[in-house]
Amino acid sequence: MKIFEGNKYSFTNKKDVQCPAEKFLYRQQLGNTLSDVMHNHKSDIVSKIREVANIHKYRRRLKGKCIEHESLYMSLRLCFEYEINEKELAQNLLQEMYICEGNLDTIFSILLPGHVIKTLSSVKRYTNLLYPGFMSKTMRKKIIESFNFYLRKVCETREKLTDGECDILDRPFEITELHNPLSAAAVCREPEMVEVLLRYGANPFFRLGEENRFDPFESLIKGLNSIFIFNNSNFNSETKDALTEEGRRGLVCLDTFLRGASSVSFDASTHINTSENGDESDKN
Repeated sequence: MKIFEGNKYSFTNKKDVQCPAEKFLYRQQLGNTLSDVMHNHKSDIVSKIREVANIHKYRRRLKGKCIEHESLYMSLRLCFEYEINEKELAQNLLQEMYICEGNLDTIFSILLPGHVIKTLSSVKRYTNLLYPGFMSKTMRKKIIESFNFYLRKVCETREKLTDGECDILDRPFEITELHNPLSAAAVCREPEMVEVLLRYGANPFFRLGEENRFDPFESLIKGLNSIFIFNNSNFNSETKDALTEEGRRGLVCLDTFLRGASSVSFDASTHINTSENGDESDKN
């Protein structure tokens, strides 16, 4: 491989000299200032990203462990920002991430509650690289667009990222085994994310073994039950408005699921309850 001929890099520790492509990536301030570096032609950026993927692969094989993993995430973010749709380029980046980590949890980490992301430093750092300003409501549209882009690239690499047990889109999070991406989106009542996941083939009826731990329908209806109950409590108008919005988002998620499912089975105890329904049942 030509880019490694006669290289003078030292591989003695993690403070290795960065390759030119990595220096280029670290000079870019991801998110807000990418529009200020348009003097870098798209073809130059593509070649730099390709160099990052190749050198990361070379270093990993040489050292037997990952070095400068952040450069992969920065490269994938640049692919989104510059609308780089070269299939092989994204595949190489995603494969390197998957080989190093054994999963693609960081791609889907945006579906997890903010407090979960914050408690895990590496997840927070990588999430920030892929989704700059992920905690900001004003960045929501950009975050959904970037998630859609990453998911499309994941699906283009699906066969190489999926093990025999389950599809990469249905695989449980390793950082919190209580959820997979679709059930996490349902719990957080994110209708846009739910729609994107279903569009790319996430399975709402996915089971891992005998136990069904990832039932988005059950999660949504339990959440709606809680919201309806709290909405009839003595909260101030601002809190009630927030609860009403949460309820609306939950109902949109449920409608999105039902549009893509021919039938849904619920436990006998599962139903949407309001105080009015409860009062009527008490009278009977």
